[in-house]
Amino acid sequence: MARHITSGEFSAVVDRHFSELGLTSAETDIAWFGLKGMSLAEIATLRQTRIGTAKAQCTAIYKKAGVNGKSQLFSQLVEDVLL
Repeated sequence: MARHITSGEFSAVVDRHFSELGLTSAETDIAWFGLKGMSLAEIATLRQTRIGTAKAQCTAIYKKAGVNGKSQLFSQLVEDVLL
């Protein structure tokens, strides 16, 4: 499937995956920023919030996904969505 996804379709597929995880719109934004490789500090700056808030939201994302961190979240994304 991944070989056939165009950039627009990729975004839709990833958004659908995040929705299936039950992420809020804020959590979805943060997950996208993480996917783009941004640090917690960068995410907090972009969202005009504290690093602790961004960290708490990341923790909520990982809990909903049943993973322990960013690398596992995106490994799951590759496995579940792209393969």
